[in-house]
Amino acid sequence: MGLLGNTYRFKMLNKILSTAYAAVLLVVALICVTHTIITRTPADFWSVLKYIPLVSIFLFFSNYSAVLNTGADGKITRCYPTAREALLGALIGSILLIPVSVIMLSLYSVTVDAVDWVHSPNLNAHIVNMLSLGIVLVSGYSLFLFRKKYRSIYGSTEILIGVVIAMHNAQSLFERGNLDPTLFFAFITAGIYLVVRGLDNIHEGNKERL
Repeated sequence: MGLLGNTYRFKMLNKILSTAYAAVLLVVALICVTHTIITRTPADFWSVLKYIPLVSIFLFFSNYSAVLNTGADGKITRCYPTAREALLGALIGSILLIPVSVIMLSLYSVTVDAVDWVHSPNLNAHIVNMLSLGIVLVSGYSLFLFRKKYRSIYGSTEILIGVVIAMHNAQSLFERGNLDPTLFFAFITAGIYLVVRGLDNIHEGNKERL
């Protein structure tokens, strides 16, 4: 009876802590999104959202071509057996990417604005280090939980971020007139790595769904 009671209390405590953590993250996300809507222009949002249709097309072809295994009978097992299912999966993933990308853009915008605040003379190195530590740990843990529960959507987000980073870096190099091949491929590689990681997470997420 004592063991059952301890198990019940542990589950209740875990549920309370999880709910509290989710509530804090929701408040932080709302603050970030509100701040971004007030301080950013539609062009800033469009700079990310414009790539979602391209990612949607890419998701369709990658979903339909993803092979889980080939059985002893020679038949191929796909994550999405038909083109219709692959298209539906790509569309759903792209729709869900809209709020996710807005939140990611908001976090980025708040971080950029926080850099100026960090340079305030009222702050010292210790406070800056503690803030950085808190942001890294909370963000990392939150993304870990999101990835565990929504692995395919997390992978789609990685693909979108990889595309945005690659295009932004390429455009920056072009505008500066510095199209050195070594530097260009170094910047593009970061985007490619994220796309590969995204495809891997989508593939593993689809395997868990089957």
